[in-house]
Amino acid sequence: MRKLQILLFAILAIGCQVQCTDSHCLFDTGKSRYTIVIDPQASECVQYAAEELRDWIQEVSGVTLPIENNLKAGHKGQRLVVGFNDLTCQKLTDVTVPDGNNDSFTYRSLGGDVFFWGDTDRGTLYAVYSFLERELGCRWYNSRVSIAPKCDAWSFGELSHSESPVIRMRNIFYYDVFTHPEFPARLKSNGEINDPKYGGALCYWSGHTLPMFINADKYFAEHPEYFAEVNGKRIANSTPCLSNPDVLRITIEETRKAIQAYPNFTIYSVSQGDGCPYCKCKTCEALKAQYEGTESGLLIWFINQVADALKDEFPDKFIGTFAYQHTRPAPKNIKPRENVVIRLCPIEECQLHQYDACCEKNQAFLKDLEDWAQVAPHLYIWDYVTTFSNYLLPSPNIWTFQDRIRRFRDAHAIGVMTQGSYQSVSSAFEDMKAYVLVKLLWNPDCDIEEVIRDFTDGFFGKAAGPIIREYIAYEKKNLIREDNHEDLYLSHEADMYTDDFIPGAKEFFVRAKQAIREAGGEDVEELIARVEYAEVSICCLELLRDPSQGKADGSFELLKRVAKREGITIWQEFGNKVRIEDLIKLIEEGTQRINL
Repeated sequence: MRKLQILLFAILAIGCQVQCTDSHCLFDTGKSRYTIVIDPQASECVQYAAEELRDWIQEVSGVTLPIENNLKAGHKGQRLVVGFNDLTCQKLTDVTVPDGNNDSFTYRSLGGDVFFWGDTDRGTLYAVYSFLERELGCRWYNSRVSIAPKCDAWSFGELSHSESPVIRMRNIFYYDVFTHPEFPARLKSNGEINDPKYGGALCYWSGHTLPMFINADKYFAEHPEYFAEVNGKRIANSTPCLSNPDVLRITIEETRKAIQAYPNFTIYSVSQGDGCPYCKCKTCEALKAQYEGTESGLLIWFINQVADALKDEFPDKFIGTFAYQHTRPAPKNIKPRENVVIRLCPIEECQLHQYDACCEKNQAFLKDLEDWAQVAPHLYIWDYVTTFSNYLLPSPNIWTFQDRIRRFRDAHAIGVMTQGSYQSVSSAFEDMKAYVLVKLLWNPDCDIEEVIRDFTDGFFGKAAGPIIREYIAYEKKNLIREDNHEDLYLSHEADMYTDDFIPGAKEFFVRAKQAIREAGGEDVEELIARVEYAEVSICCLELLRDPSQGKADGSFELLKRVAKREGITIWQEFGNKVRIEDLIKLIEEGTQRINL
């Protein structure tokens, strides 16, 4: 059984009663008349949904409901009916048969029975989680911290709740999310784990594939013409020459092999290399000229041929490509085919300002977003929500999330992937950001202040939660300025960090830990550990700016302790010293500000 931290929060336990007073009693003082029922032919996902419903009700009430795969009449007692089946059709005559187009779901009561179903099997699973969250107060804040408020009795009069996601494909690209598949399923995120147990996923296969398909080790010696020509010379480590017919032939065949080898994905990437040189040969340049010189025009010309070659063989699959770096601006005089997905990547964007602010770094991307929305049949956003140069640095970019996701919605994006600290866990604030992002991808108009309150009170405890929110407001006030623009490679020497910011920030964590101790209870040490997990960001900033001060005031010991306890192993994406042990060694050696 999963390890849980079971906390009692009054605000999450609304609806729990000492005795049943409404029409229908789900459980009362260790007893229940309810049985969970599923179709005998239920899918693996629907079976798992029934098991999750049973297990979490048991965590809340201490009552273990039986699961039966029997929909026949004559059943004694009340039923929780999981999945769309014959009994659902018989009892709920106004419900239409699901068509599998999205992850919408409903849970509804009728005569004391409660029915859970979705437009997909994932939707059925989400119906169960929504019931547990909304009605019983369960929460899942990261893969290690869950809440199931203890409750002696719970009853209801009438239940009827339905939801539909605004963004169809929702991928939270954080290490803690995609390495624990049960966790994103509970948060209704559908783009990480392609496992039938969780209803599968709307997944993107691979990324920078063209240099992989046209492999330099395999082809360059005999066919340098397959590779980019730059300044009159063919370059091995490059995006291939897209005007070469053999490159097209090999790409089609390699994409076919990928679809056959990995049939459970939805979109298959045929995309440029990351930062690779691109071809400037006469033929490629002539083709670009047909599309007013746009690099994306040549790319879409190439991708359309791949899509045309495979559409009849794989009618339910899509070919995806990047609008990234040199191909980010939309093309002229050409449109992607209907079975092509454009994955737009705003890697150059400012992390501190909302799109609706007059931020000079974001204006060019907004134009590209609007232009692609006009020509792309399917738009998928690869967004960035972390600092790749140092995952641990404090960043108030959480305040940009809602505006950005609303913009993606308005551009009719079918999917959004938010790339965070994907190589290792980093801090509790990354967990909070992942939690906020998954809520926004489901509903971009949700109350972000309420979501933050939910996370901070639940994760850090009712005593410390308000103080942590004060710190979040302190970050926002001190680090976001109109004239300060920061990208994905933030430095600890950035102008927004001042020596005065650090002691002010540390004071909030001192107060939060003191509030936990004063409140008391069985979970004091666990809650303090979670506050330390958040505090590690400030400790890292201080230690890089002033190692001697950070060692003197305990920040260094806290960093080492938290990194070991929480499993923080990587602190920056690329470079010679990416391991947390490398960072610790740098700090040990530093006597003044560390220059990375």
